Amino acid sequence: MIPVLDFRLRQGQSDALYESMFDRNNGKSTDMEQLNWGGTKDPKYKQRRTDAKCNGFCTEVNTYLPPGIKQECDEYPPASTKQGGPGASRKCIPATQNSGFQSHMIRIFASKTRCNLKMDDPFIIRMKDGCSYLGLTKRWDGITTTLPAQPSQLTIREDDDTYSYAGLKKRQNETSTTSSAEPSQLSLSGFNDTLMSIGDDNNTPSWIAVGLDELPAGTYAISVPLEFQITELVVLDGEGVEYASAESPSGLTTLNFTLDYKLDTGASLIAVTDRKMNISYTATGQLSTVTAPLNSNSAGSHFPLLMPVGLIVYIFLLMGIVPGP
Repeated sequence: MIPVLDFRLRQGQSDALYESMFDRNNGKSTDMEQLNWGGTKDPKYKQRRTDAKCNGFCTEVNTYLPPGIKQECDEYPPASTKQGGPGASRKCIPATQNSGFQSHMIRIFASKTRCNLKMDDPFIIRMKDGCSYLGLTKRWDGITTTLPAQPSQLTIREDDDTYSYAGLKKRQNETSTTSSAEPSQLSLSGFNDTLMSIGDDNNTPSWIAVGLDELPAGTYAISVPLEFQITELVVLDGEGVEYASAESPSGLTTLNFTLDYKLDTGASLIAVTDRKMNISYTATGQLSTVTAPLNSNSAGSHFPLLMPVGLIVYIFLLMGIVPGP
């Protein structure tokens, strides 16, 4: 029997991801699709990530969003599947729904304790609440839905705060130039206390996600002071790929890992717990001397200086604003 990964529609939690998957599902607008697992041990995995061209794809969009709001590149099919890579479509969605949401679901689903997916194993991704959410033609008859024909206005949520439009202005890039002769240091910190639980058919355990951004290639140490013992602490990218983890950690916990490519789909620190608590971290990274992006032919580097009208309208809708007549 082929295992099924169900995604349910949750306003402010998975709605942008839901729209992204339907909007980009190879143009088929289907409720479900069968894929084949590849995983990171597949020798073609890195090449598929390169071919998907997510690196820098959301950089320009993020310069127009308020501080604290982050978009990440969501590619479909993901590079962790055999169908990913060339021809994969991309869309910028809130980081909280990408590396902070679907990453945890995919990782739990593929884990040894759940479906134990191995290379080439078939599985199904299913949008269980149906295509009618986006006003699309439904092609799978296995479910019924009572969702409205058109999506409601989307809002961006970060740490339980809803941000309103206060003037669409481009922020100055907060990038730093690194020397090609010597590695450079990177310092990060973050916190969140929002306990997420979706009560889905996959029995995904509740969790707290703290964003790590698009980490460049390098060696990292992430220190997390835990007030209580939790089930697990793990670093995931937007596709659910695990880079470091600790089981049943308590007190000061440090995760160490090395990246030989940039995490261009974003990354998050995931604390698996059923208890509401504050999760904070401080991180240091020793960046590699070669800092070229995973895909040198990035679409982001060719993003036009002036935003297209369609992109401006998309951001207005994403932030819950409808332009006046």
